[in-house]
Amino acid sequence: MNRIYSIAFLLGFFMCHFVWGNHSEFLLKMQYELLFKSKDTSLLHPLIIAPAIGELVLLISLFKPKKKLILFGMILLAMLVLFVFLAGIFGGQTKMIVSTLPFILTSLSFIRNYKKLD
Repeated sequence: MNRIYSIAFLLGFFMCHFVWGNHSEFLLKMQYELLFKSKDTSLLHPLIIAPAIGELVLLISLFKPKKKLILFGMILLAMLVLFVFLAGIFGGQTKMIVSTLPFILTSLSFIRNYKKLD
């Protein structure tokens, strides 16, 4: 069950959809562009580093499924997901709000079942 949560968190995170002005992109595409096309030092921003560490932790938890690792990875990813969710609410962007719901619902399920997980 722990591996399923790790995969669900990663998929839910990559499904986040950003909308700003006339532009919109999924997180997966934005991450690719930041990592492979950017020559800027913007990679040092906390909203980029924390989720990247969270992704690595969740990838590690696929091989060593421990609920504390998954919780740590979820928290690091949730920082950006909740930011996107709030931006969607304040900006009236339905796509942004809906795209974060899979991650948020998976997080609520994980937290609810945390003590039951092995």
